[in-house]
Amino acid sequence: MSILNRDTASFDSVMAQAGGDLSSQIRVALPAIVTEFNAERQTVTLQPAIAGTGADGAALKMPPLADVPVKFPRGGGFAFTFPVAAGDEGLAVFSDRCIDGWFSSGQVSQADDHRQHDLSDAFFLPGVSSIARAIGSFRTDAVVMRQLSGSGYVSIDNGGNVDIDGAKLTVHCQTEFLNTATVQGLTTCNGGVTAQGGEGAAVKISGSAEITGGDLTVDGIGSKSHHHVDSQGGNTSGAKP
Repeated sequence: MSILNRDTASFDSVMAQAGGDLSSQIRVALPAIVTEFNAERQTVTLQPAIAGTGADGAALKMPPLADVPVKFPRGGGFAFTFPVAAGDEGLAVFSDRCIDGWFSSGQVSQADDHRQHDLSDAFFLPGVSSIARAIGSFRTDAVVMRQLSGSGYVSIDNGGNVDIDGAKLTVHCQTEFLNTATVQGLTTCNGGVTAQGGEGAAVKISGSAEITGGDLTVDGIGSKSHHHVDSQGGNTSGAKP
């Protein structure tokens, strides 16, 4: 709290100083750094990234903020989650009123305490970062979900092109392609291949096709087991390599 000289203080200076003292006690938002993440509760412990000022004018490190709920995009029965790690930056936003009753029950609740804009009632919005941690190779032509310390990404650009890169893509559900699919590289199928429709032949292969341990059957006639009728009306021998 500031101290005014009783001999020189005016009404305006007193009111201005009182307003300054009041506003210094009201918390709205602060950049903060994660020191711990609780995945079960989806809460973090935060260290405010801006120091306060003591009565002597010296920098005063603010206390850690514990059990702060993290804001993840969520709604309509869906949620978008990602891991939060110590050292991550973001924004701590402070509620107008005490959030304890609502936070523990998820119901409309009376405030358990009369505190307002208090450090105890913070929410954490991850992602707000300092220049020192700005995202490199930022794309201005696409929405991108990417690794910050790896090469994996999924992007959709202004032209509607979807691009995916990473170590491995695993799909656990039935997949349907409604247009041409082009594969650059080896394709391995463990459950068999079925093709139908299309213009002309359902399957077209340019180049050699190799079958090992099986046979190629066309309308019930196998390429290895079939016979031709010779000039005497008998069957020729089976196919030989």
